[in-house]
Amino acid sequence: MGSVYSDCVKLASSVRFVRMALELTPNDNGWLITTNLVSALYRLAHYREIRDVIEDNIDAEEMLITIIGVFASVEFMDGNINAAERLLKRAKFHGLDKKRIRASFNQAQNAENLISDLAKIGPLD
Repeated sequence: MGSVYSDCVKLASSVRFVRMALELTPNDNGWLITTNLVSALYRLAHYREIRDVIEDNIDAEEMLITIIGVFASVEFMDGNINAAERLLKRAKFHGLDKKRIRASFNQAQNAENLISDLAKIGPLD
């Protein structure tokens, strides 16, 4: 349901249902449910909540690069420049680029917002 609401741009409902899905599936193999939650929170500009969801796991080896990019943006907004640069470097090393970001968001404006946020940290290309 969270994905459906996200696609319909009913983000508050999306967040509610994705949080319920995470409660039912706390191991979240592949970070797919977490990705949906982080994406919706980013689109809602709920950056503090993104930190609450991801911060303890951001260094997980299998963390998806889009989530790393979003968290780099959150770190930058919070003034943690070194952490933001480290995360962006890691995400880029694993393949994060503008094309990948654009493929991760259904709405072009959301992708462009993340690209713009990350450009403040460093170049994506």
